[in-house]
Amino acid sequence: MGGGLRPRCRALFPGLQPRDAGREVRCRGAVSPLLAGPGCRGRAGLCRGRAEGVEDRPAGPPQARPVAGRGAATCAGRLSGAEIVMRALVLGASGGIGAALVARLQAQGAEVTGLSRSRDGLDLTRADTVADHAARLEGQAFDLILNTTGALVIDGHGPEKSMDAVDPQAMAAQFALNAIGPALAIRHFAPLLARDRRAVMASLSARVGSIGDNDLGGWVSYRAAKAAQNQIIRTAAIEYRRRNRHAILVALHPGTVETPLTAKYAARYPTIPPDRSAEALLAVIDGLTPEDTGSFWDWKGARVPW
Repeated sequence: MGGGLRPRCRALFPGLQPRDAGREVRCRGAVSPLLAGPGCRGRAGLCRGRAEGVEDRPAGPPQARPVAGRGAATCAGRLSGAEIVMRALVLGASGGIGAALVARLQAQGAEVTGLSRSRDGLDLTRADTVADHAARLEGQAFDLILNTTGALVIDGHGPEKSMDAVDPQAMAAQFALNAIGPALAIRHFAPLLARDRRAVMASLSARVGSIGDNDLGGWVSYRAAKAAQNQIIRTAAIEYRRRNRHAILVALHPGTVETPLTAKYAARYPTIPPDRSAEALLAVIDGLTPEDTGSFWDWKGARVPW
């Protein structure tokens, strides 16, 4: 990294100093892209610069120690008594996309906390359960928080084909889960984002929630709820610029993923497996910088208009 440290490295590893540019730290295996980021990666088993929690070795064989149960996202070694391990929190961890994201992150060596309604009682339509689960995690600092909750069909009510089909109770249920739920998730879980390094909170939205991209009509309640979610994320991102300068809050469109939620519509829309979506979403997240906070991205890495 000759010529000084790249901004991304400084954001990810606060322990890096300008005098450390170009020096080597030996790591166990390849450094996860989510942990290292562009400009911090070297060849497998090597990251450039002096990373907090990694023993600095300018030359010689790797000095890394094995870390039980940890993989590529762990730089094993000691500098300030801490190991560099990416810590992730996944809300909706038992769903199709949520489970795939948990598996991907764990395969990369991240330390993952997963919460779901079926396993843990986390229900984003009930504010008390959101507050309770966040309180149990108080004092922890996460590099990545993913909200993968949401539903297209609720209590048997699917997307409307016209305004004539709008039902007040069905619309209220869509807003409760797909708009108010993400707002509660941000309120209670975003304070758990790390404050001394780059940290991302991403919520799964949907392209149909884009007002600028709506050329087909229909799906009134779901579209409106997702559009509201997008506005909530955008507004929260502005606030968090002041509260946590390292925080990045974004909305993500995961594609039409092969899950029970989309099975009815698979014949009309091309679908992708959950693991493929998870892989792509993590790649998008890897490329985000603080300047991207408050934005909306699809799984292919393209910005989606609000």
